[in-house]
Amino acid sequence: MTLAGKYEDDALYRLIQQAKRNPETTSLATHLQGELTQYWITMKKDPGEIYRKFQLDEIQSKKDIFNKPEFAAWVNYADQLNVTHPGLPVSKTSTLTKFFTDDDLLKFTLAVKKLDGTRNVANSVEDDVLRFWVKSGKTPDKTLVDLRLDKITSMDNPMWNP
Repeated sequence: MTLAGKYEDDALYRLIQQAKRNPETTSLATHLQGELTQYWITMKKDPGEIYRKFQLDEIQSKKDIFNKPEFAAWVNYADQLNVTHPGLPVSKTSTLTKFFTDDDLLKFTLAVKKLDGTRNVANSVEDDVLRFWVKSGKTPDKTLVDLRLDKITSMDNPMWNP
């Protein structure tokens, strides 16, 4: 019998997270986390469901989300899901826009792109946001309005200098 057969996803995820906190079981827990992620990919779990399992929807300071290992794991999950199931295109943005405005999402992404530890995750999110906007038919004018750049007169604004 497998762990996934014995435990519900939420319980198994919490069990693994507890095991990660113990130095004696960290290695095993990390391995199990990878196995659980592969299981979710095989089962084509919705990224929004995984986002909630990782309790990313409960983070109080949204601007700090890029520093959370769970967020990096979630971005990796969504990316792996797209690679494994190319016929089932998954957008991270469709989940993220439930918790962030376009303006905040892009601002946070641009801010953390400059940091070594979060650059890859930020690039993945930024690429996904841009693809999402193109696929949804968002016009450049609408993008400027949504990002509140339609009223900016100064090119010194940080949005123009990522």
